[in-house]
Amino acid sequence: MKRKLKSGPHEMNGKMGDMVYYHLNGRYVSRRIGKIDKKRFREEAVFEDMRRQQSEFGLASQYGKVIRAGLGPYYRLFSGPECSGRLTGALCRCLKEGEGKKGERIFSKSSLAGLAGFALNARKRGVFEWGSRWEFDRKHSRLYLGGKRGSWYDPVLTGAQVEELVVGVVLLSPLIFKEGYDLLLREWHGRSFFYAIDPDDVEGQDLLLEPEEKEVLPEGLLAVGVMGFTYARGEAGRGWIVGSL
Repeated sequence: MKRKLKSGPHEMNGKMGDMVYYHLNGRYVSRRIGKIDKKRFREEAVFEDMRRQQSEFGLASQYGKVIRAGLGPYYRLFSGPECSGRLTGALCRCLKEGEGKKGERIFSKSSLAGLAGFALNARKRGVFEWGSRWEFDRKHSRLYLGGKRGSWYDPVLTGAQVEELVVGVVLLSPLIFKEGYDLLLREWHGRSFFYAIDPDDVEGQDLLLEPEEKEVLPEGLLAVGVMGFTYARGEAGRGWIVGSL
């Protein structure tokens, strides 16, 4: 949860009484010092809304961590230094469209659709435009992509030679809330599979990607698609979440 900040006295830096002053993002701000007693926070009605916000923020943070870990070796290539916080914020917004009441809301396929177009590395220039079709065959863990290469990436935006097109899926467990959040399919939570493809092999073609070991995915399992590309000269690539599957 963000602390409320107010504009502070010009060039004041340090602590005075129960206030602290410091420089942040080009301006001087102030905030009140103080910690809420844990027992009061857990029990008093005045903190009910804060407890609900904290509950959902914690859930969003956990799912963001699982998605980032699911990128495997591509995490270093795709994610920027602010990816963690931005992804948590995006998942918090998804939860607002989720099922249940505030503080107990859970992710659904429709709410995770709000991740579509999320840039894993915001510092890389370029615009995400998705005009292709994704189909996820859960019975055989197959991923079908239809469309032209140009809808996946445009190397002119960077001037670098693209080495691999990368597509994949990160699996997420559905949830239940009973005095707290609990995973319904814990053994599947965070599992992923990715494919690296030569971009010259996919121009104008449809793709059917199959894992070596085919598994039937359980009913209700959530999934998000990821796509991106790496550069031949070794610099970090670009990647996006294409939404829920």
